[in-house]
Amino acid sequence: QAAALCPNDYLIVLSKQASSVRSSAYINLISVNTENPKSVVIHEFAHIFANLADEYVPSVIPRGSKNCVSSCDKFKSEIGECKQGCSQDSYFRSIDSGVMRTLRTNNFGKFDTGIVNENLNKYE
Repeated sequence: QAAALCPNDYLIVLSKQASSVRSSAYINLISVNTENPKSVVIHEFAHIFANLADEYVPSVIPRGSKNCVSSCDKFKSEIGECKQGCSQDSYFRSIDSGVMRTLRTNNFGKFDTGIVNENLNKYE
C-alpha cells in the first residue's frame, strides 16, 4: 500500500515463498515468488504491460488480449506456427512453447513480440 502512494507505472514485489506459491500480476502490480524461474518476471510483466493472455490451458483470456485467437488465419503472416490451446482449448497461440506458456524460455515468439513492441511504441 505504501508503494502505491509513490509515482509509478508498475510495481514489482519480490518475495521468497514456498515453490508451490505462484507469481501473479494484477492491474500494475506484479508479485514474484523468487523461488520461480527468473523468466516469471517477463511473463507477469507481459500481462500488465501488453495485456498478453496465458498461453497454457486452462486460463482466462483478458478482455482485449490479442495473443489468443479463435482461428489461425487471425495471426499475421510472419508467424511460422499455429498451435491449439491458448488459455482455452478452442483458442490458438502463435508459438509452441513461448514465455506465456512455459517459464523454461525467454522467447515470446514473433507475434507476441509484435504486441509488446506496439505497446513500447506508445512511449515514443
